[in-house]
Amino acid sequence: MLAPIKINLSEKLKNKAYRVKFFRGRAQDEIAFQLRAARRKRKLTQPKLEKLSGMKQSAISRLEQASYPHWNFQSLLRLADAMDMRVRVVLDYAEDVIREYEQYEGAGVIPVYPHSSDAPALPGDPGVQDVVPAPLIVPIQSMQQFVLQ
Repeated sequence: MLAPIKINLSEKLKNKAYRVKFFRGRAQDEIAFQLRAARRKRKLTQPKLEKLSGMKQSAISRLEQASYPHWNFQSLLRLADAMDMRVRVVLDYAEDVIREYEQYEGAGVIPVYPHSSDAPALPGDPGVQDVVPAPLIVPIQSMQQFVLQ
């Protein structure tokens, strides 16, 4: 049996350089997952959303990729308008986020955004198969399969 891993994310987040990279990466992940999930909930393919938003399908695809760091607020507003949604921005104080992660770690859990490879593809949808309604709280022991840096 494997020993439980120690994530110590709350300790790592006390380092400002680490925190900046982590927060930016997490924001990119959340935006991409929310856009993809919203489009799927509206039963839209990327080509259909292209027609509604006036944005190219390739641009929509890039925005739905967590690794794409060059999105802008106007693009988010265009997609939100096309899907009849509002954009809401929440700014959190670093110390509150650190405290939140300390509580998670104290309870032996960690919030993650799961990847669902069994989500049904929509016809004409070249996007990734992820649908993420909200973060899940997962026991830290089940995270042993991942290498966290």
